[in-house]
Amino acid sequence: MIEVRHSVVIDRPVDEVFAFVGNVANLPRWAAVAVEAHQTTDGPVGVGTHFHAVVEFLGRRVDAEYAVTHYEPSRRVSIRTLSGPFLLDNTYLFVPLDGGTRVDVVSRGKAPVPFRFAERLIHGAIERQFRADHDNLKRVLEAQARPPTA
Repeated sequence: MIEVRHSVVIDRPVDEVFAFVGNVANLPRWAAVAVEAHQTTDGPVGVGTHFHAVVEFLGRRVDAEYAVTHYEPSRRVSIRTLSGPFLLDNTYLFVPLDGGTRVDVVSRGKAPVPFRFAERLIHGAIERQFRADHDNLKRVLEAQARPPTA
């Protein structure tokens, strides 16, 4: 079993952070593994929303399908991988702070049978990827908040 936890504090209001993360089209802007991403169901994002992404992980380019399994605006969103090499459940919790937001992420899943021997390596790769992606998310959102320099 793989379980990775990570937190990042972003100097932006919780509603803004949630809206950005919850819009799957933004995924390639902050997650290095995402080459492209788009919603495949109609309507606003909520429980049951599906999306497709092309991701690169551990040197492989993979098409993957995802579904939103829990959705509380500005509080929590959970996403389950439906297809791809690694089936994960990712939960993002958005905690308002004084003028900012803490994003807590928990990812749980199992490596497919052929990769079980390498679960520790996979765990480490996911952990490093989360750290880099969330640092990038922080940079992107905090840069949007800055007024242009003269």
